[in-house]
Amino acid sequence: MKKKETPNYAVIPDMAPGSSPFIRKHNFYKNLDSVSTHGMTTKTKAFTLIELLVVVLIIGILTAIALPQYQKAAERSQSSQAVTMLKSVYQAAQEYYLANGTWPTSFADLSVAPPWAGETKWYNNTEVKNVLSNDNWSLQMINAINLSGLNIGRVSGPYTGGGFAIWNEYTTRTMPLNTIVCAEKIADIETPGDYCQKVMQAGKLITNGKTLRYYKMP
Repeated sequence: MKKKETPNYAVIPDMAPGSSPFIRKHNFYKNLDSVSTHGMTTKTKAFTLIELLVVVLIIGILTAIALPQYQKAAERSQSSQAVTMLKSVYQAAQEYYLANGTWPTSFADLSVAPPWAGETKWYNNTEVKNVLSNDNWSLQMINAINLSGLNIGRVSGPYTGGGFAIWNEYTTRTMPLNTIVCAEKIADIETPGDYCQKVMQAGKLITNGKTLRYYKMP
């Protein structure tokens, strides 16, 4: 009796009888993918020059919008440190005033003063009796008839001319005493509010002098 020959499924072994339809279907597409990968060239889509230019343009627009906001936030952070220093020095000046009956004319007379060695003035006036400065800020002691206090102002960077002041006495103008106000040096900041209102988010204009403008702090 002739022996029954077993069919040869070597060509597509995964299609052999006995395997489930799901496995046979899966293996069929797997083999098909293998054939396609080895036998055909896959075309990769690339960016066109116009698409790249559009991406560069969008990045440029976002940078132009975000950079000024970042600079303002950074300035507010640095200014908060200057305001803190101004408060500390003013408190020491008040202690000197209560002990001696006169407003100090030198930072050397105070128990607290910044470790600065520079003498760059934020603005030059006979009212200024003593100055301490570093690369960014100038702290000034003000002492004149009916006028005494402190101010600290920017002497470098994009916000040169912006600063803060606090007054012990200011009888020639309506000015809140013992309160820090935002200040703009008119010679450096020509447009009112560019520093105090737009950067420091200060309130209304308090007074507008020949040299400085003062704004209410938020």
